[in-house]
Amino acid sequence: SLLLPLVILFLAESGLRWGGYGIDLDHLFLTTPDGQYLYAGFLQNTRDVQKISVSSGEIADSYTPAISEVSNPVDRYPKGLAVDDRGNLFVGLTHAEAGDNHKITLAAVKEATMDEIGHVTEAVAASGTNVGVNGVAVVKTGDTYLCYMAVSYHNFSIRCYDVTDPENIVLYTDFAQNGVCQTAYTPFYLATDTQGNVYATGSAN
Repeated sequence: SLLLPLVILFLAESGLRWGGYGIDLDHLFLTTPDGQYLYAGFLQNTRDVQKISVSSGEIADSYTPAISEVSNPVDRYPKGLAVDDRGNLFVGLTHAEAGDNHKITLAAVKEATMDEIGHVTEAVAASGTNVGVNGVAVVKTGDTYLCYMAVSYHNFSIRCYDVTDPENIVLYTDFAQNGVCQTAYTPFYLATDTQGNVYATGSAN
């Protein structure tokens, strides 16, 4: 019964395509805190997030973003996943089409139903400037839940959102400069602690 999940994990880590769908495993392979499910973000064809049973290897459910702020409904590349201890999944979305490629989205999804419960879409650069999400990380600090997002391509920054109310996601203005930390490098992986610190790997361009 463990063979199929192990095969999925092998295919994912080896960078192969699973079932003909491109998958970005640098940022998009995540287990739930209880270890029962895996989340995988697919960047081609479906461009969604699949919820996979660890025990059977079967797809249990999926989340397909529907972002009204972008003109092309399939312009939705999930490039970051994180979960909190309340049963919420947070998905960072890159929009690559001309006219919307200067925007990013952070969506909140209820794990039990895989329904979106809220999202925020922001223009983080001038129109025509290519930007994208490299990853997200969520942490609880006191009674506040914060979600950090790494922004890359032609705008390097780490953004912090207050997701305490996942139906009303807003920038957390107590972080850096009104919620945004500009960086001199492309931020990739993010990690957090409960002391209010965020850690990032990156590369200079």
